Amino acid sequence: YNCRSGPLAFTNSAKLHLGYDGWYNKEKQTYDMNPLDGAACERYGLKAKDASWCAAAVDIPASAAVVDFVISDRDGRMWDNNSNKDFHSSVEAAATDSSMVEMVFQAMKREAAEADKAAEDRTAGRAMRRVESKAQVLKRRRENQHEFLYTLPVISQAGQQLELFYNPDLTPLRGRPEIYVRGGFNRWRHQQRLPATKMQPSMPGGVGFLKATIDVRTRANTR
Repeated sequence: YNCRSGPLAFTNSAKLHLGYDGWYNKEKQTYDMNPLDGAACERYGLKAKDASWCAAAVDIPASAAVVDFVISDRDGRMWDNNSNKDFHSSVEAAATDSSMVEMVFQAMKREAAEADKAAEDRTAGRAMRRVESKAQVLKRRRENQHEFLYTLPVISQAGQQLELFYNPDLTPLRGRPEIYVRGGFNRWRHQQRLPATKMQPSMPGGVGFLKATIDVRTRANTR
């Protein structure tokens, strides 16, 4: 973050306030951002002239799909929240629901293997509760998402059509006169892309969900 730009200009210090998946669990992590010297700026490809760069290293949870963050000065008096929109960054190769459950299950097995025989039942019980808790979080997240976004069929098939339904009234796109959807396949690694497609009302009068029909490529396995 460049402390000489935006609302924090000339503060020369900053704090990072971090959350995940639309501030889903409302828990924020706070990190002091430390100044970068000339060598670090060069390493990261940052222009050091007339700038004051600072940075913080953070650990991203395996379950996160989007990182949400804002910046403040050290005293919390001045904030940069991207004009009330906050900053957001997608997590590359984010874990799917099934891989997340498998990940937690494998962690449970490792904990059980490391525990001695007397504590094995207690360890397995704790790990199982964590699996159940993660599953509940993933279920609630999916249920919340269905309020504004879902597809028919739920699991798409390569070479077939997919109907995408989206309700902008429950998202930051509320009130926009036109909504377009773009997409790709195999986590954007497929050479073909979906062109920008205007979404149409799914019901008479244009109230509620908008709809777009997508042709799923024959070699696509994710979207």
